[in-house]
Amino acid sequence: MSSKLKAGSPLTYYELKQAQRTLIRFYQEEGFYYVKIKPSDEFPEAHFKAENKLADLYFSIEEGNQIYFGEIIIRGQVQTNEEVIKRELTFSSGNILTPSMIRKSESNISRTGIFQSVIIRPINPDPGVSVKRILVLVKERNPGIVEFGAGVASDDGPRGYAGFAYKNFMGWNRTVSTRVEANRPFVDYRFVERLVNVGFEEPYLFGTPLIYRLNLIYLKEQSFTFDEERLEARSIFEKRFTDWFKMFFYYSFQSRDVTPINTAGATENDSLLGMLGPTFTLEFRNDPYNPTKGHYHSIWTDLADPAFGSQDDVGFFRVQEQSSVYIPIFNYFTLAMAFNAGYLISTTGQQVPVDKRFYLGGRKTIRGFQEWSLGAVPTGTSVTESYYLNPRAELRFPLYYGFAGAIFYDSGNVFFPGGPTELFRSSVGPSLRFITPVGPLSIDVGIVLDPLPGEDTVRVHFAVGSF
Repeated sequence: MSSKLKAGSPLTYYELKQAQRTLIRFYQEEGFYYVKIKPSDEFPEAHFKAENKLADLYFSIEEGNQIYFGEIIIRGQVQTNEEVIKRELTFSSGNILTPSMIRKSESNISRTGIFQSVIIRPINPDPGVSVKRILVLVKERNPGIVEFGAGVASDDGPRGYAGFAYKNFMGWNRTVSTRVEANRPFVDYRFVERLVNVGFEEPYLFGTPLIYRLNLIYLKEQSFTFDEERLEARSIFEKRFTDWFKMFFYYSFQSRDVTPINTAGATENDSLLGMLGPTFTLEFRNDPYNPTKGHYHSIWTDLADPAFGSQDDVGFFRVQEQSSVYIPIFNYFTLAMAFNAGYLISTTGQQVPVDKRFYLGGRKTIRGFQEWSLGAVPTGTSVTESYYLNPRAELRFPLYYGFAGAIFYDSGNVFFPGGPTELFRSSVGPSLRFITPVGPLSIDVGIVLDPLPGEDTVRVHFAVGSF
């Protein structure tokens, strides 16, 4: 318990009331749910002395009974199994009743995404009754969701998607979903890219708070370095340990047809790939979508091997790291800094598949360069080991009428034996963002600081719409 009221500090009515609220919260968290602070004739809140220049403060506290959770009654659910709600509660019958347990339980139930509203409260308000029956009152959402959208981006071209999800399958908060995407690239168009993703999610695997996801994916896409057509089955396990720390573990089995473009070296067609690995994330940002302070860290690994379903000549280990920090400046500006890095090595002595190597370039890594153009392999080069570095910085600031701007610096490169000798490729430029009814609009003008012969000096990256 702490209060800003200190001996010798100025006394204000606001600080006095804040101190009372702090006392009440302290007692409530000890189970004295109906605690009261009452001024009395014998002990008024403030007793003035020294010509009204000093005041002694008195708080008359009426604790009341210590209150306990009793019978838990759940109402309002129609399709949802009661166990879905009960497993999100942070209390059980017999526990000391505290406001924080109620708030946390309401938050947990709301976070499932299947309820419009959640209210938890004692049924009997009589402070003389120590064991309280607890009402958990919920209102369900419509579990069916249909979504669609469209947009355009400089790297992807015009793009659209449509999807359907049912978020309370069989009343157990399980989700089944289907999503279809398609886009036509502006640059080097060879075919319409498409993605079909059929998914299933179980939020409580084996009765424990372990999320399981299964996705069946069909993908056909092109890039600066390869064309790929892929069928994939992916299993993901997610465990949230705290509000800021969670871990993922995945296994992926893929059947792929990869054709090299603007790169050299033999690459398998119709190859099989099995890989797995963990991911760890630390989230300390104040907002995951538009952060103004805090920091974020993620590290993930991939291990492919014939023992996991890959064909005999396909095996590699890959580890990547992403860190970002957001520093508010003068209440209007935000300095955003990021550092991404990765390391890759073949475990079979053969080349790493072209679609699993590192590439940089484009609006998500180094603006001013064509997407995935950094990392393309020169003729005659065999890639069995590589790494990349990608530091970035951006000064963000608000403008007028919902617009925001930024000045950015991007740099980095992909390194491998026989590859680039330049330490970093770099770019700078301005950025403009705006939230529109069809999704965020962003325009970035990347100016390459060290263009090589044949490279563009300036490249505009833009995107609008929901993806």
